[in-house]
Amino acid sequence: MSKLVGFLSEQELVNEFLQGIHSGISPWGAAATEFDYQSGRTDVIAIGADNQLVAFEAKLTRWKVAVHQAFKNTCFAEESYVVLPKSIAERAYSQCEEFSKRRVGLCYVENSDIVILIQAPRVSPLNMWLNAKAANHIRDNREQLH
Repeated sequence: MSKLVGFLSEQELVNEFLQGIHSGISPWGAAATEFDYQSGRTDVIAIGADNQLVAFEAKLTRWKVAVHQAFKNTCFAEESYVVLPKSIAERAYSQCEEFSKRRVGLCYVENSDIVILIQAPRVSPLNMWLNAKAANHIRDNREQLH
């Protein structure tokens, strides 16, 4: 396990993030992984309060890449977040203007606890048909934890 980030892989980070979502403590409900759309693949999508669609881009270290990907996800999601290990998220937080400029939130996961450092603002997706497709993807592919 990397001392710097605490995860061996991005998939391990995503799995712990999903455990946090399913703990019942997070603000998000049903979730699904790997939503493919023409502009990319989103690591996790979930349903939030008021049934809004929320997208999450997970990265171990390359947070600037994740910010760009999370920004692209606002074409279909009402909220979009970057998910990082705690140590990397704390560094990225020092550049909070990058997140604000792109209207993207920032959170980290540690011991299956999800901490929101920057709340994602709610946006109006440009592609409502893609929003509906993502919501159907969640309904059809809910992540089941064992």
